[in-house]
Amino acid sequence: TFGRTARKSAFRLLRAGLVHIVASDAHNDGDRPFAMASAYQVVAAAVGHDEADRSFRERPALVAQGEQFDPPLPKSSPRTQRNARLAALFRRV
Repeated sequence: TFGRTARKSAFRLLRAGLVHIVASDAHNDGDRPFAMASAYQVVAAAVGHDEADRSFRERPALVAQGEQFDPPLPKSSPRTQRNARLAALFRRV
C-alpha cells in the first residue's frame, strides 16, 4: 500500500535484524483491514518462522504483560562491513 521504496526498506530492516515487533496500525476493518496472517507469511518467508513467531507473538505478548525483552543484536551485512572499513580508514588519517 505504501510503495516499493517502503517495502524495500522494511525488508532491509527485517533482514538486518532491526525489526523486533510486527504489529498493525489498522483501526477498523473497513478502511484499512487487518492483514496480519498474510503479513506473517511474508515475514516468515524473509526471516524464517522462528523469528516471525518472536516478532508477531512472543515479543508483543511480553510488551502487553509489561515485561521487557532483550532485542537480538543486529546482523552484520556486507554494506555495514564496508561502511565500518571506510570509517576505520578515516580514523587512521
